[in-house]
Amino acid sequence: NPESLSEIILPSATLDTNQSKDLLSPISSATLNGKKNKNNFYKNNILINIKAVDELSGVLNINYNLNDKGWQKFNGDEINIKVSKRGSHEVKFFATDRAGNNESVQIAHFIIKKPD
Repeated sequence: NPESLSEIILPSATLDTNQSKDLLSPISSATLNGKKNKNNFYKNNILINIKAVDELSGVLNINYNLNDKGWQKFNGDEINIKVSKRGSHEVKFFATDRAGNNESVQIAHFIIKKPD
């Protein structure tokens, strides 16, 4: 039945004339917040803050992948991710602007070594 295959697709970004000319990717950065020991390892839980900016069309979303568990999409220009498990960790991330430009994937590595 063709009617059951119809789907409503809502726009995720509406751009004005100037925004539609945006050819530059957004820029994101990650800040790791937590206490470190003398060996530069984190002593306890950390909070990863990923923030993105795009001067022309604005940030649509941030995509991140923590420890290769799969990509997650967050709509908005800033997200906080809590990590508490001991061991070596990696977070990959990139932002997409409202014009559809993706920045290159960035990677942050860190180690949590809680005291016994």
